[in-house]
Amino acid sequence: MTMWEGRVYCCSGKINSDADREERICLPTSSDPSAEAPVFCTLGAPTEHVENCQTVRKKMLGKSGENTCPRNAPTFVQGTRGSPTANGRCCASLPNEALTDCMDPSPFNCDVEAAGTNWFRKPQSCQFRREQERAVCPSGYGRATMTVHDDMTVFGCSNGSSICYATSTLKRLQEMGVDTAGMQACAAR
Repeated sequence: MTMWEGRVYCCSGKINSDADREERICLPTSSDPSAEAPVFCTLGAPTEHVENCQTVRKKMLGKSGENTCPRNAPTFVQGTRGSPTANGRCCASLPNEALTDCMDPSPFNCDVEAAGTNWFRKPQSCQFRREQERAVCPSGYGRATMTVHDDMTVFGCSNGSSICYATSTLKRLQEMGVDTAGMQACAAR
């Protein structure tokens, strides 16, 4: 956080104490041209060059929601470290004003599991629900969900006599260290 000409700014990069213009206050921490631009916002009213921090946060959470949330709970919120929503939550209802939780409890709300968690053991998690809705079954197959070894719930496709798994599902299982030998991939459509 820094002050400049009576305004309060937040910068996730390097603060330029020699800035001669508002837009030069916050600099990237890396000179690498592919490095992500730092978050730079004002705690007050937006200016010509700098958005309000709440607006920036709303946009950032919106992008997280696009990548994390299932369709029936599209609004991503996130609380502070140590809060119940620290990893994020996807809401079926509107978010609270601070964008830290859902306004209404709903069975469609879901929690985002921490990185490294095997969310196949948590079928109510946002990651599980999102991946389940993204898995595409071939023609003639319907969705199937089953509990397998190690209390994992895995989704696949069944035609009544055989089961296959979307390539994305097999890949996620492998990323989590699960042996997928014997699990047949669905044929491409």
